[in-house]
Amino acid sequence: MKMKIWLLILIIIIVLPLGIWSNPLSPGPETQIKYFRLDSIIKITGEVKDIKTEKCYKGDHFSVLYIKDQSSDRQYKVEVSPAWFFNLEVKTGKTIAVTGSYMQIGQEHIIMAQELELEGKIVNYRDRLGFPLWRGRGKMKERGMGNRRGRY
Repeated sequence: MKMKIWLLILIIIIVLPLGIWSNPLSPGPETQIKYFRLDSIIKITGEVKDIKTEKCYKGDHFSVLYIKDQSSDRQYKVEVSPAWFFNLEVKTGKTIAVTGSYMQIGQEHIIMAQELELEGKIVNYRDRLGFPLWRGRGKMKERGMGNRRGRY
């Protein structure tokens, strides 16, 4: 009996540090959650290489710009807003300034846009705290909820 207890204790001491009993619900490094962070705001200026509409965030179709930064030659994926809220006439080859929350997931450099500046025109997509300006619009209007705020 004593031998079984010591064997169990030995197994726990060896196996526990290996992380076999880690929390399966916690996101690992390969599943990083994207959210707007005030402590990671950057501003870049660069050439628009591509403009796409991609599914992001629970299937919403977002306007996404691919921009090559002038100072670092790094390409950024800029997630702007839902396609229905995107209201800036952007074309490939144009120079644009982007301010937003930066993150890197794998090899991809992503900016969640707060503000875009094109040819002297500044368009905001998030408020100063990073909350989207499109909240309370779009799908809520379709459901007859108007511009209500809250948990809908």
